[in-house]
Amino acid sequence: MSDYLLVAGIGLGGWSWGQTWGYMTAPYDHPPRLYQQRPVGKVVCINLAGQSERGADPRMTQHDAVAAITAEVKNNNLRDVVLVGHDLAASLVLKAAMEIEGSLKRVVLVGGVIPSENRSPLSLMPWSLRLVISFRSALKAYASEGLKLPKHVISNVLCSGMEVEDVIHALGHYQSVPIDMVNGKVTLRGVEVPCPISYVVLTQNKLFSETLQRRMALRLGQVEVEDLESCQAVMLHKPRQLADILLRYA
Repeated sequence: MSDYLLVAGIGLGGWSWGQTWGYMTAPYDHPPRLYQQRPVGKVVCINLAGQSERGADPRMTQHDAVAAITAEVKNNNLRDVVLVGHDLAASLVLKAAMEIEGSLKRVVLVGGVIPSENRSPLSLMPWSLRLVISFRSALKAYASEGLKLPKHVISNVLCSGMEVEDVIHALGHYQSVPIDMVNGKVTLRGVEVPCPISYVVLTQNKLFSETLQRRMALRLGQVEVEDLESCQAVMLHKPRQLADILLRYA
């Protein structure tokens, strides 16, 4: 029986995994059969900072986030872990994987962001969004409050393709992102993940294109790649399909 740790990406909190969590933990049959066991144990849902509900400390660094994710595995006593990282969480879970080697089964990157060595996630975003984020991150106010994405970016880029009602509901829940998570340099030199890696390409992702995602997956060497027709906010857009993919690794 596998446990899961689901780490949400930019602006998304543990709340965003709610429907996916439901599909992963629901019984196969209704009403459920007595003594029927699913291959899933615990499913823990957190944000980039390793927190389930609260927003991230705006001063948090990538190093802090890796430590927090590692601590979640230990604090929840997770075993035979499938570690899932969504977009900006990809490099964080890869580093955390080295710290939880003994209890790790697989790493799954969902639209995972893997910049070139010593480049930032910001360097991979569309130029128009890079300008907005670069300007905001240069202001001292955002250094102390974190980066809050503009609503039009959430609606037209991150949640593109979702139903209007679902987008409106999601808008109020998006969280500020620590600046270092976006424009801090990423290095994976020396990172050797002690388990298989899978990469889920989100083919309707307007933040990180399908072509870019495939290129980033190649940077990891031998990985299993599969496609999911979804926007960047996949756990809100296609929660059942995402759950089905994740359950295959139980």
